[in-house]
Amino acid sequence: MYYDSSKNKSYYKGEKATSSPTSDSQQQDYSVTDENGNKLSFKDTWITNGADKDMIVFAKSAGKNLADAKLTSSKLRNIYGEIKRIQIGGYEKEKRAFLLLQPKVAYTVGREDQKNRKGVGIFQNIFDRASNYVSDANTYNNFCNLMEAIVAYHKFFGDK
Repeated sequence: MYYDSSKNKSYYKGEKATSSPTSDSQQQDYSVTDENGNKLSFKDTWITNGADKDMIVFAKSAGKNLADAKLTSSKLRNIYGEIKRIQIGGYEKEKRAFLLLQPKVAYTVGREDQKNRKGVGIFQNIFDRASNYVSDANTYNNFCNLMEAIVAYHKFFGDK
């Protein structure tokens, strides 16, 4: 998978940046939607400037979408645990570990069979977009805040 920052979109191996999916069965929709089915957009300012009310709405909807897609807490906590470990160790010291999280998330998606891939796909979409704006310790902490909010709402909506 690669990320085209000019289009703010991730593409999977073999998919051309100029092409669109040919059928729904080939490409799942990994966007975040609210309770009315409206797509919610990720905002780079949540990482560059910090949280706002829109980020909380997005995190709540993302957590619910992940829970509805049956993403297990253990898969989410595995990645989130590494995010927190990097935060505790300090972003500047752990920058390489942060960069290696993107392939770790992709591996998690790849391990899922096609019918169970939506939850981790949604998470990967958010993770990839947000991680592209991390450039220093402050933006990494903002990234952690977004991920923490998503994990919290996933727990709220998921384990009942």
